[in-house]
Amino acid sequence: LKTALFDFNNGEDKLEIKSTTNNERKHTFSLNQLITNKSSNLIIGSVIITKTGQGKNVIDLISSIEKRVKDKNLLVSLGRIVSEILGDKIHEAQNVFFDYATAKDSIAFFDISGIPKLLIKNKPDQITNIHFDCTLSGCPKANFKNYKSKLYKAL
Repeated sequence: LKTALFDFNNGEDKLEIKSTTNNERKHTFSLNQLITNKSSNLIIGSVIITKTGQGKNVIDLISSIEKRVKDKNLLVSLGRIVSEILGDKIHEAQNVFFDYATAKDSIAFFDISGIPKLLIKNKPDQITNIHFDCTLSGCPKANFKNYKSKLYKAL
């Protein structure tokens, strides 16, 4: 959902997916996206995407997900998210293609403990809606052996 702080949240652990069309893993974060409570984990997924004249479009990706996911509630959520993001531009999205192999090969996951972030403790209350770009190059990748969450095991 557009108002949600994270793309996926199972009530405990969180997953935020960022994409870029640059070769550099530089993404925009809100200040609150890199802060969690002590009993939660947060993983950032980073995907480098390339627009192409051929390949997969959003409809192809949705179809692929629908074939793999059996939980009807998750599929309804997927439909709601896609509808909220694309709205009446769904038909335009059918004509935008991405290099799926490059995206799949480029995906990387990072634990927030290794990502540089601004400290919230010095922020005046009057300053809100802080966003910044952060390059993930050189940040350590997440080790999924350290997590027991179903959310992360699904990756």
